[in-house]
Amino acid sequence: MSQQDKSRPATPLAQRAKVRVCQVRAMGSPAQRHHLVGTDLTTALDFGRLAAPLDAAGPLTPIVVSQAVEDRLTIEGPRIGSISADWMRLHLQTPASGLVDVRLFATDPDSIEATVDLLEDLRDEAVVGEPASPTYDGMAEYDDRPLATRPFHQLTFLPAADPEDEPRWEDVQRLIYRADLEAIEEQSSISQPVEMNRRPGQLAAVGSLGTVGWGLQDYIEPATVLSATLGIASLDAIQTVRLRSVELWRQAQELVGPVSAQRTTTPANLRSEVGWLQAGLAFSVLPSSVVSPLVQSVRVESYHQALYDVADVLTQHDQVSQMLDRLAGMLAVRRGGGS
Repeated sequence: MSQQDKSRPATPLAQRAKVRVCQVRAMGSPAQRHHLVGTDLTTALDFGRLAAPLDAAGPLTPIVVSQAVEDRLTIEGPRIGSISADWMRLHLQTPASGLVDVRLFATDPDSIEATVDLLEDLRDEAVVGEPASPTYDGMAEYDDRPLATRPFHQLTFLPAADPEDEPRWEDVQRLIYRADLEAIEEQSSISQPVEMNRRPGQLAAVGSLGTVGWGLQDYIEPATVLSATLGIASLDAIQTVRLRSVELWRQAQELVGPVSAQRTTTPANLRSEVGWLQAGLAFSVLPSSVVSPLVQSVRVESYHQALYDVADVLTQHDQVSQMLDRLAGMLAVRRGGGS
């Protein structure tokens, strides 16, 4: 395994003649998350002129805690069979959420169907042949959901050697929905960020689970990966807090009945945890909902907004926040009643 060096950033994203596929998936929060040591994201991916503000963003920027690169790696899967790809894997620690697994593959153009097969195998975590990745202590202490059930987003960047090779819209839909089936264009929630599509020879389309880009500048592609990383980390935090809030609601219901020796919690304990969950939810989601403090680009801002809208990130945040508010209000009543 070869470690990334500064002489070849953005591998494999920079390989414009190849199909570049990236899967971003949440991993959860290790016990030692606050003690992980990492490097700047700009040492792993080439953000070009966007690098300076990203480096200056400090605690808002994800750090790279693990990084590996392989040239011409042979991977296998139930749909892809055996293929060769240039490969990179990053584990990113997001500012207020958990770890995110970023896997990038650059393969020789074959067909839309072959790329859909790779996306499907990645979604199912069915690709084998990748070097082993680091593990982290305490990953299942608070949230033991399997990796394959966690939020993910897949980005596909198509070769753009010839401006006449703009992908057909039906192929864009096939890649975003990972389905080799015909579709009616009007019946789709796919968003096309205005600023990413305003120039001839460029295309960007965003669905809740996938993105397709064509003809985008080298430094824009890593920026979309950054945006997806922030979005997925936020969705994972929302999912974690949602599950925990339901568990706390069940515990709170025990407080309605008479005090018994079997009671495992107290109103004070519940109030304390709800307060921490409210703060954790806010700081895991809201700081990353705007990308402009990290990347100063109208196109990236347009993409980030479209991604957060189509994935309902802030709507889901508001729903869970309301659940916690209701629970906090009920526990406040219990305190007022002397419990």
